[in-house]
Amino acid sequence: MKTVVLLQGFPEAFLSKKTLIHSYFEDNKYRIVLPDLNSESLFDSEFVLSDVESKLDGKSPDVIVGVSMGGLLAPVLANRYPKSKLVLVATGPYFKTKISAYNLLVALEARDKKTILIRILRLIPRGLFRFAYKNFNRSSTISDVEYAQRADENFDGVMSIPVENIKLILKFVSKTNNTNVLGNLLNRTLIFAGKSDLLMPLALSRQLQSLLQNSQLIVNERNHHDVFTKSEFVHLDKFLS
Repeated sequence: MKTVVLLQGFPEAFLSKKTLIHSYFEDNKYRIVLPDLNSESLFDSEFVLSDVESKLDGKSPDVIVGVSMGGLLAPVLANRYPKSKLVLVATGPYFKTKISAYNLLVALEARDKKTILIRILRLIPRGLFRFAYKNFNRSSTISDVEYAQRADENFDGVMSIPVENIKLILKFVSKTNNTNVLGNLLNRTLIFAGKSDLLMPLALSRQLQSLLQNSQLIVNERNHHDVFTKSEFVHLDKFLS
């Protein structure tokens, strides 16, 4: 049985609900290795990687997948397993959105010992969160009902994660820059990116492609949370065959 390491985005990495890419590998009979983020009270990137290696039990994974935040962890793991295929979805060498105020708030809050902003944001009403979610993830193909459902899933997911854990995640994404690591990777790599992605813009995926020696970039018109849909299955099938 082939093995895939799946490093998911935030907050999906902390939730039990299966993502579409998780279901893809499950349906194709892969053994799926997920870091057990809920076994630790606090997020730590070194713990995540050591937990994955412990689950691999000395074997190399056939595929390593990094989605959004998980894509900031995936290159470090891929460096340890150069024969593994690498799949990167809606991510980049580092974190930099198209929203300047968002970038500033992440940087400031990562340094704030009292996590004041995070605590304030957790008081936001569900309706306001839905409004913000829709505006950051605009798409003509998604209905208002689906927007509300996705927003609620993210809202509940974020609210279930301890404030201190969110702070550590913000520190991780604000300080991580994999430019040097990516330039040394030999892994065959498939990159998925969306032209309408505001959180991990297409320019970051183009940087990934320029840094990775053996990579292919697939671009669609969608936003951050819809970069990988069933339409991308055909590309993944071909890459993994």
